[in-house]
Amino acid sequence: QRTKYMIIEEDIHKRSNWNREIAACVPYVCGAETDSSKTTIDGAYRFCYRDYVNHEEVLAMMCRRWTLERALFRPAEAAELLIEASSGKCTLKERGRLLGFIPVSIDWDGCLVTTETNGISDRQETKPAFIRWDSTVLKMGWTNNKRFKFLGKTIDRPPVAEKLRVDPWSIKLDASDKNGDILCFMRKGRGHLIFAKNECLNQVTAAAVRAANGNYDDRNISKRREISQA
Repeated sequence: QRTKYMIIEEDIHKRSNWNREIAACVPYVCGAETDSSKTTIDGAYRFCYRDYVNHEEVLAMMCRRWTLERALFRPAEAAELLIEASSGKCTLKERGRLLGFIPVSIDWDGCLVTTETNGISDRQETKPAFIRWDSTVLKMGWTNNKRFKFLGKTIDRPPVAEKLRVDPWSIKLDASDKNGDILCFMRKGRGHLIFAKNECLNQVTAAAVRAANGNYDDRNISKRREISQA
């Protein structure tokens, strides 16, 4: 089952279907008279897919092939995104292993912005919602273990993470998704990221299994198709 573990989709047909579904997503605009504006975004989400390749994606693919990089550093699990609708607080947690056994984590802290306007008093226009990241923290070793705390190190605002943190994540949704189960984020100048609620991952996996036993046209990850095939 596809749960919390990092899985990089390499099948060209599946990636094509992912990209087609991303293209059909619409911006999430609160307060607007649209179907997506009625969706509630709240809870825990897991990373599923990105439509571009960066160093994390390349590293995960090399680790899957048991290259030397697997011994140096490998992702321990898929990134987890926590969103609190009541407070607007957002936390992104990424986990990995250095040299195969040393825990490494990077936490991003930010907020969900849904009410920002263009600032023109005579023509207020609500902008699409986005996540603004405010800070990052890198932890290496056993920082939470009192006994071995001396073997851990915490770095506030590491340069690599801070460089990625600058651009906000614009939010897009499937127009028919009223529960906010699958979120699409657009990173300016980079591409899109897909996150799904933990309870949806098994449905995504089931759809993929059905597709593997059928034809490529069934390899669709949209929420409404998963429900209809269940």
